[in-house]
Amino acid sequence: MVEVHVHDPDKPGKLEGHDPVQQNRADGQTNRQIAQQLFITPKTVEAHLARAFRKLHIDSRAQLPAALSREEGPGSARQR
Repeated sequence: MVEVHVHDPDKPGKLEGHDPVQQNRADGQTNRQIAQQLFITPKTVEAHLARAFRKLHIDSRAQLPAALSREEGPGSARQR
C-alpha cells in the first residue's frame, strides 16, 4: 500500500497522512527494524526521520511520540 503525503500550505510543519517510518520509530522500533519492515535501507530511514524532525521542530527521538500525538490532536487533518 502506498501512502500519499500532501503538503498543506495553511499548516506549515504539519505532516498529513499516515507515516509508517515515524509511527514505527515512535513505537520504539530501531532504524534497522523499520528498514527491514518497509524494505528500505537504514540510511533511508535516518534521512526520512531527520526531515521529519525538522518539520516537527524536534531534535530527538524521545520527542517523537509527543510530537506525533500533537499532530493527531483535535482538529488535525491526520486520521488513522
